[in-house]
Amino acid sequence: MYHLNANDFSAFREGDHAAFKLVFDTYYQPLYYFTIKLIANREEAEEIALNSFHKLFERCAHMETAASIRSFLFVTARNNSFDYLRSVKVLKINQKQFAEKMQDETFLQFEHEIKDGQ
Repeated sequence: MYHLNANDFSAFREGDHAAFKLVFDTYYQPLYYFTIKLIANREEAEEIALNSFHKLFERCAHMETAASIRSFLFVTARNNSFDYLRSVKVLKINQKQFAEKMQDETFLQFEHEIKDGQ
């Protein structure tokens, strides 16, 4: 894996797009595969990986070392992956609760009354 030299790192901290592309080309694939292993969803993994780079670009001037870039990306992706997994869990719980309510005859009666305009 390529490591940024001092000139590339300085350019990156200054917001240079070519240096950022170099960072992106170096870390995107490993970050994407890391995220897939955490969440098992390719589309969301891509979104999380790209979002991590977006956050990195917003904070490029605050990076202390070239190694901090890699750490920032993977910690950000990990945290966003855990957030995603929590949201999926909450969604499944809400769907289950809704399905249970739909089985309740009282709820179905209210639904029929709404449809009938009463």
